[in-house]
Amino acid sequence: MSHPELLRPARRAPRRQQSRGHIRLAVGISLTVLSVTPVAFAAGVLPQGGTYVAGAGTITSQGNGLVVTQPGSTRGVIDWNSFSIGRHNSVTFDNGSGATLNRVTGGSPSAILGRLSATGSLYVINPQGVVVGSSGVITTGGRFVASTLDICNDAFMQGSSLTLSGNSNAAVINLGKISSSGGDVFLIARHDVINAGTVAAPNGTAELAAGEQVLLQDAAGSRQVFVQTGSQGTVVNKGRITAAQISLQAADGN
Repeated sequence: MSHPELLRPARRAPRRQQSRGHIRLAVGISLTVLSVTPVAFAAGVLPQGGTYVAGAGTITSQGNGLVVTQPGSTRGVIDWNSFSIGRHNSVTFDNGSGATLNRVTGGSPSAILGRLSATGSLYVINPQGVVVGSSGVITTGGRFVASTLDICNDAFMQGSSLTLSGNSNAAVINLGKISSSGGDVFLIARHDVINAGTVAAPNGTAELAAGEQVLLQDAAGSRQVFVQTGSQGTVVNKGRITAAQISLQAADGN
């Protein structure tokens, strides 16, 4: 299934005009932010201050990149002071078919301008926002999630259904390439979720969702993301999404 663009107009004309204006404004602001990102996150930038707070693994420097090794196919949670990747740098997660939750506790957004990869599933949680630049490439063997909403460590480590919640106004933006060879791709924020790049999940689902509280389930072959509490948010797809199943949700929003 392929959707180069999917925007649902509101029912009443005044609302439709407001929605389109909101979408143009959101995209304009986002692209303006991206234009200064390469300056703010110069080549050489890598995630800083990573510490396992649940599970176990090692974080080592290797050339222009970082390698995170998580033994077996386990689950782990890493808190980072910052999580950005410079244009010519890379971060690799060797986590088998397991999953790693990366939470940013510092005050800066995540700018992925280089390469981010994982053998298993990868979660990037940053209430300050997550931006994949036009040069950014993300590849995973399992699920990939980028979100401004937070997740409980215990629920994540148990591998059960996840409730994501938060009140951040920051956005999740993709201008690059995000793909999962064997899983799903989920972009989630309370306020704005924008895809102007490419998203591919040929064997899974691709979902963009805006809400204050979102339920994330593991249900292969059916809907997995449920917006439980709306937030007047906006979901925009101006790029290309290819997946076995596609969903765009913005409860109480555009």
